[in-house]
Amino acid sequence: MNKDTIERLNQHLAFLMLEVILGQDLDSNLNKARQWDKEVIIDDIDYGVMKLVPLYLQKLKELGHFSLHEKRFKVLHKYWWLKTLKNLDRLKEVILALSSKGKEVMLIKGIPVLSYYEGPVYRPMADLDILVKKEEVFNCLSILEEMGWKCTDSFFLTNLQKAPSLCLDFKHSIELEHPEERTKMDLHWKVGNYASWELTHHVWSRAQPSDEFQSAKIPELSDLLCMGILHSVDSESKHHYNWIVDIAKLYPHLTGEIWEASRNLAISEQKQNWFDYGCFLLNRFGINTPFESKVTEPPISRLKKKEFGSKFNIPRYFWKKTENNLIILSINFPHDQGFQKIHRLIRRLAYFKLNRAG
Repeated sequence: MNKDTIERLNQHLAFLMLEVILGQDLDSNLNKARQWDKEVIIDDIDYGVMKLVPLYLQKLKELGHFSLHEKRFKVLHKYWWLKTLKNLDRLKEVILALSSKGKEVMLIKGIPVLSYYEGPVYRPMADLDILVKKEEVFNCLSILEEMGWKCTDSFFLTNLQKAPSLCLDFKHSIELEHPEERTKMDLHWKVGNYASWELTHHVWSRAQPSDEFQSAKIPELSDLLCMGILHSVDSESKHHYNWIVDIAKLYPHLTGEIWEASRNLAISEQKQNWFDYGCFLLNRFGINTPFESKVTEPPISRLKKKEFGSKFNIPRYFWKKTENNLIILSINFPHDQGFQKIHRLIRRLAYFKLNRAG
């Protein structure tokens, strides 16, 4: 099997797992579980499928179905249990260290929804994601380095120190790793790859104290909903199918007003098509949103590398790279007008020059 075929198979398997996890019909769930056993190539399952295993295994037990791959499932379940507990221990250390130095910390992505699950193992996290204020990035990096965290991209760290304004504008986070158990953490200054500064400021202005993690903040519920949908659509849900279960867990707490406020936030960011496509996927899995979405294909968030063509075809390659830059700028800076757009494009080109210089 080639790479594309395996990727399509994994997406199909993940969707089957989600249908079993979220489904209510006993016979239908059993049939889908048996179909999964027949179609899976267990050695080729990807990270996204693996992250669904704890919830899937729990559902199989409720159904009384013994999978052919039960032993592999139990190994993965134990792996995620140990990894998640270690991640959360590290997270508490980080929050304590930063907050004791007067730095505000917000928990984003999977961490704020942990309390809605029966236990943290059922919401596996490959890494940690925390948000700090833009002006505190370097101070926070220094504190974390003293704790033993290391940047995994020394080239970007050098550029960040050389041209902080450019790097903070066109990146949203920096990846760190703790050497003891190789826990990974993304230190964010924007709430996501898709996010504008305006969205990040909005989320900070409405943040609430976390009940689970003392001294940390979490996004307000309608903001959390919007961020979850936009992030997942931006990544085309690859390796990140848990977001659908996240929203299923949040669903009893989501009023019509919360849904409306969440979509209005997406509209203000000119990403209503992204939000509506996310709603289309949620509706597909029986999580009934208030919106009947007509967007059934993922919106373009950037061009694929293969669309650029050959570097030897200079006019086409240059035009496609420019087109891709304009798409990215419209996503990350949707509030720019007139001269601001030109200025931002010039800065984007300067950022590319900075990266190529290494």
